[in-house]
Amino acid sequence: MKEQVRRYFFLSFLLLVGIAKSNAQKDAGVAYASNNPSGSGIAVRWLGPQIYYDEGITIYRSKGDKDNWELISPAPIYPAKDLQNKIDRTEKQINLYDSYLSMNADSFRNSFVAIFTVIESIKDFDFALAINLAYVDATARNGSKYRYRIESSVDGKKVILGTTDKIECADFASLDPPKDFIAERRRKSTRINWENKENTYYAYDVYMKEKQGDWKLVGERLLSGVISEVNKPYIVEMQTDKDSVYYYKVKGYDYFGNESKESDVFESLVLDFVPPQMPDMDVFTFSKQMSNRISWLSSVDTDISHYNVYRSLELGDESFNKVNKNPISAADTVYMDQLYEAGVYYYKVEAVDKSENRTVTFPFATEVFDILGPAAPANLVADSDSGILRFSWDASLDPSLKGYSLQRTLADDDMSDNAYVQITSSLLDTNYYELSMGANVRSEFVFVVKAVDSAMNYSSPSESVDARLPDVIPPAAPFIKQAFEKEGALAVEWMPNVEKDLAGYVLYRNVKKDTVMEQVNVLMIPRTISMYLDKSADRGVKYEYHLKAIDESDLSSESSNSVLGILNPLDLAGEITIVKERYSKVKGEVLLEWNFDKLKNEKVIGTAIFRSENGGTPLPVTEVTLDTKFKQKLTTIGKYQYHIRAYGARGGIIKSQSIEIQHILN
Repeated sequence: MKEQVRRYFFLSFLLLVGIAKSNAQKDAGVAYASNNPSGSGIAVRWLGPQIYYDEGITIYRSKGDKDNWELISPAPIYPAKDLQNKIDRTEKQINLYDSYLSMNADSFRNSFVAIFTVIESIKDFDFALAINLAYVDATARNGSKYRYRIESSVDGKKVILGTTDKIECADFASLDPPKDFIAERRRKSTRINWENKENTYYAYDVYMKEKQGDWKLVGERLLSGVISEVNKPYIVEMQTDKDSVYYYKVKGYDYFGNESKESDVFESLVLDFVPPQMPDMDVFTFSKQMSNRISWLSSVDTDISHYNVYRSLELGDESFNKVNKNPISAADTVYMDQLYEAGVYYYKVEAVDKSENRTVTFPFATEVFDILGPAAPANLVADSDSGILRFSWDASLDPSLKGYSLQRTLADDDMSDNAYVQITSSLLDTNYYELSMGANVRSEFVFVVKAVDSAMNYSSPSESVDARLPDVIPPAAPFIKQAFEKEGALAVEWMPNVEKDLAGYVLYRNVKKDTVMEQVNVLMIPRTISMYLDKSADRGVKYEYHLKAIDESDLSSESSNSVLGILNPLDLAGEITIVKERYSKVKGEVLLEWNFDKLKNEKVIGTAIFRSENGGTPLPVTEVTLDTKFKQKLTTIGKYQYHIRAYGARGGIIKSQSIEIQHILN
């Protein structure tokens, strides 16, 4: 164990130096901070690529997460010149320090003295302070959080020796102990592992005891920076008796030599190392299904966890592979192995108990004969051209492949009872085929392909594909019967087409004697409809209608016959609204204002004012204009009636209500 500890010390130093070199672009080393175990403030220490720096050390501090660094050391600081007189030290430390002072920085860095000096400085914080590898910030205040940066100079260039993580200043408290223990029991030893935090713990002490014994130190100062590299995947292994129960506990040391609390006691129980009884196995072959049934008798062992089945084409142990994806339950004693090739197969059954002890049977041989067809071809694709259907599919990888059988049947609503017929007299020797058909064949067919091996075993069919020749024949031109007014729109009626692949119709129109055609319907008119209402037709406009039929291949027929349709204009309707009427007795004057916005069905060309006197015949007093205001001076005493007449472009007339004025002299 002592030799192992020395080896750990040496490797630990090399790892620390390696850390410093790997961080050359950021820091030249590593630094740590801890609440001061000897008083108030924060203790800081560092490990760089060398120990002694001719230019001395400077310490900087930043509060919180900010990079606002301030110098806190009486810059720069140097090691003590007389260690023996300044501090009561051990002879070992004094000898190390004398060697330290007698060498320059380069020679000391490359010496074995440096290794033991670093180790001694980690074990004894006061020694680290004396040789300038540590510092105490006595000005730190409880409750505040700090970071520290340690700097020096080498050949006139600034070197950052390390930057600590953020720490909150508080009273010193021992580190929490290591946790997450795992013990792996073996026949003659036990391997122990736990969560190794290299940035928190510098080293560990491991204690062990038997159930009735005393605690013994079995691992002293096991260095965190080395154990994970040297002993992966475990931290420490020690000799133990398979029939005894053991207990373990661990405590850690930080980089200031402070001990952590002791861990909880971890119990390592006795494990079963006796393998289960060998199963009694049998194999039955189903050549027709290309499968083997492997069975075995239930084990007499009561702690069986599960079974595994292994298969090989050879007898060599290294050639056997496990065939079950998941462990076979201890209650199961049968496994079906689906195969894909004929041949002689060898099987073994493995019994595994709850302690992972295993027993494997002797090999059992069986032969499977080839009475199954190849795997079904995949990715059958059909492409059509004028008079030709082209087929392709993925080539079969079956080594005994003889050829392919391409088969077809007519498509219908119920394919379950359809019989497929091979379309060639012999098997195809390629995974591509062109089928010539008459250009006028319009039937839809369903195709499949099967692979055939040298024993004339047919595979199951591939996924089916539907195929037909492309449509090159457009529908017949429709026949329009009439166009008439219906529900305020122009209805166009035609004779329905009879093509089975008819998709629908498209209706066109143009104004009579105008050659510009426009499509009336936005969406295709369904094939089941034979009349269309043109709600966008204007009244009084004579339209000429044409119709085309479209099939499912988007082929268009010739244009139908043309028919004329017109929506007869409606009479002028609505009302004239008099918005203002006024009679001035002083001036003897009549004023009228009106609008005709509510008139419809006919364009209004203007309005005129009519007047009658004392019940006489109304006569016009203005011309027909688009004016909407009227003013007239009355000179004769009497009773006058006024109304307004609006005139449409087609001769329609609308009268307003009558306004009566009684004119008297002022």
